[in-house]
Amino acid sequence: METEKSKKNFKIFIVAALSGSLIMNVMLISKVNWLDNRLDHVSSEQQNIHHSVNSQSGEVQQLLNQFKEELSWLGPVEMDVNTNELGKGQAQIRFKWQVKEWQTDSKVIFHYATGSNADFEKLAAEGLEQGFFQVKVPIEVNLEPLWDVRVVDSGSNTEEMSETVKEEQQIDQYSLKYFVSVESEDVVKSSEIQSESLDYLGTNKYGILSGDIHSRGKNASVTLMQHKTSGETSDVEEASLLKFQDGTLVGEEPMQLEDEQDDNFRLFHLREISSYEEDMRFVIKVVYRDGATFEREVIN
Repeated sequence: METEKSKKNFKIFIVAALSGSLIMNVMLISKVNWLDNRLDHVSSEQQNIHHSVNSQSGEVQQLLNQFKEELSWLGPVEMDVNTNELGKGQAQIRFKWQVKEWQTDSKVIFHYATGSNADFEKLAAEGLEQGFFQVKVPIEVNLEPLWDVRVVDSGSNTEEMSETVKEEQQIDQYSLKYFVSVESEDVVKSSEIQSESLDYLGTNKYGILSGDIHSRGKNASVTLMQHKTSGETSDVEEASLLKFQDGTLVGEEPMQLEDEQDDNFRLFHLREISSYEEDMRFVIKVVYRDGATFEREVIN
């Protein structure tokens, strides 16, 4: 009897222990779920606060920009390029702006410089209405492609660096710098110097020419690609490599146009330069569909 009673008590104990453990697990799971919900809520609140701060910062920045604009004595300068005479190498640029602190006896002057010129030309601005002024600046435009020709030589980077300098010089010749000044009662106000690049006028017409001369000891090859930047870009019809030695032209080798071409690219190859010498000077020559011809030296 004692044994039966002990077994019964043991079973009751086991059932009670399991029930208690189950209840504790349920309570723990409920607590964990509650904590997860709280964490999700806190995370959501943090995101809302972050978005609110960003929104308020944007509004504050917008108000500051408006405040600066109201304090500025000069409105933004608008530029419009007339390309009707571009085929003759001429373009006219119209600049228009508003002087907010303008008096009837004020002199409004437009100053500009092209390319690497350090001296600014002066033009008296034409008055319009409500303090608006304009000038029309005629400029000469030398339409040509933008060259990006590099020499790939595993032994030296000197020539490649030289070509990079030439590219920067070519881009610089298309730059236009300008500012506005207002003279009134012995007081002169001048705006900050602004800069614009007009290189797109040439690239729209003739595109960008990217070339690589691959030098491998006694052998070399040439790759030339025309990137067409607009629907008005003229196609390169012929490309060739001119070879000079001791200042004398010793040969011209035509490049082959790839058969499969993308509408926006034209690719030319010269698989191997014949009779290649390391002391040779090379010039890439291109002929466009409209008859224009351009040359660029690639190795000094």
